[in-house]
Amino acid sequence: MQPAIIHDFSDVSYRLLDLSSEKKLSSAITASIQKMNLPGGTTPVVGYQLPEQTPYSVEIASLVNRNMNSGSLFYPEVLVLDKNYQTVDCLTADEMIYQPRQFLNPENVSTTLQINAGDKARYLVVYTTDELRQDTTVLFNEAKAYAEARGQVAPPIPDIEAKHVSQGELLIRLTPITSDTVRTQQSMEVDSKLRMVPTIAHKAIKSDGNVEVMIDEAILHIQSELEKGNVAGAMKLRQEAITTASQAEQTFINAYGRDKTTLKLPGSPADNANAAEKVRHYFNSGIISALQSNDSNRALLLVDEAKRFASEMDRAFE
Repeated sequence: MQPAIIHDFSDVSYRLLDLSSEKKLSSAITASIQKMNLPGGTTPVVGYQLPEQTPYSVEIASLVNRNMNSGSLFYPEVLVLDKNYQTVDCLTADEMIYQPRQFLNPENVSTTLQINAGDKARYLVVYTTDELRQDTTVLFNEAKAYAEARGQVAPPIPDIEAKHVSQGELLIRLTPITSDTVRTQQSMEVDSKLRMVPTIAHKAIKSDGNVEVMIDEAILHIQSELEKGNVAGAMKLRQEAITTASQAEQTFINAYGRDKTTLKLPGSPADNANAAEKVRHYFNSGIISALQSNDSNRALLLVDEAKRFASEMDRAFE
């Protein structure tokens, strides 16, 4: 029996999100889930009620279901609603970033938003569209990535693609932003502003000790995996660096040209965040901070530096 079609956001069944839980909340999207008629077509919808305590960040991830040579994926968009179920923000498919499997984090497409005091956000509605269901996402191909890292010709095998479908699994994680994380974030912003004087921006960024330390640590990590004979693990670490560069570029694309008052710094990484998450936050927060200051030159230079970070990883394989 097909579920009834919901016609109003007030009729959506909302799951209450709890800041006290440190675990990711899993939500299955099945054929029996509630559906709505939205401008993009009839779609399954998953609703979440946000906590009133602020500030915090919300990570929304849709997991890839991968088989040997194919996969499937519920490719999401997200509406942010106020207490009257009116739209206050929309996170489109362009703001979703593909993330290969990393350590304990499953392969997914995801985005993160920050909820601050005074924001009107009270509900999240996750859905998809007819247009998105006609598309696919190219997945990380270990064999091709290995050949690329070795400077070899990639094997003549097709890309592994995930079809966009109406079913899948969502993971939601709330991370409280405490006074300690705020102070850390502010310190990073001030530190970056002191280093990145616009008149010598390129030189300042290239000599940024933080970036050099991140490069050295990442290379050592990859070399450690290679010494253990774990080539697959080393390649995944290299792919993380590539993803970092891609996300930095996408952050610039999504933010450039927008009213700076609408730009929000990404939430600080959780205390137990891995190194890759902290590196991404360093670049993404720096880019947003630069654009908030109307310094697009500095933001672009940070994009270039993120790409340099990724390209330097190949030294570990020499």
